[in-house]
Amino acid sequence: MMPGAELAQEVVAERAETAGQIAAREPVRVSWRVITGRILCVVVPVILWFAPLNLDPTIKHTLAIASFMIIAWITEALAHALTGLIGCFLFWALRVVKCDVAFGGFADETPWFMFGAILFGMMATKSGLARRPGRQSPLVRRRLPGQARFPASIFLRAQPLILRWPNP
Repeated sequence: MMPGAELAQEVVAERAETAGQIAAREPVRVSWRVITGRILCVVVPVILWFAPLNLDPTIKHTLAIASFMIIAWITEALAHALTGLIGCFLFWALRVVKCDVAFGGFADETPWFMFGAILFGMMATKSGLARRPGRQSPLVRRRLPGQARFPASIFLRAQPLILRWPNP
């Protein structure tokens, strides 16, 4: 067999087992909190939007969109990132603020750097790449001399932590 063929067969077997586990899952039940949150995410903002409050229309519309976002975050009716993105979009699409104000936080390179780091961390976690080097794969043991194994294993084990490190 070619070098690394055993490792490839192990990875393929692990992936097939994971795929079988995913296919055999039970249907996901949605909790009452999520269902209630999804209903409230629509009803409360519409009531606030059209309520005859003695407020400036911009403030009233801002409260309506903010209530949607807060309710969605508290009840976990939608994913947190999706809720934030929908909120930014609603501020712009409903002409509460201009586009450069609604999406102004994404104009800097820091959010995109963090977004990329989070994506790399998710890819490593989902693919299993973050777990494999920590188990000292045969590929690392075979190809590196004894002195280089320890620093390489430390780096490979610390890599998932580095990807999730907060940016000051």
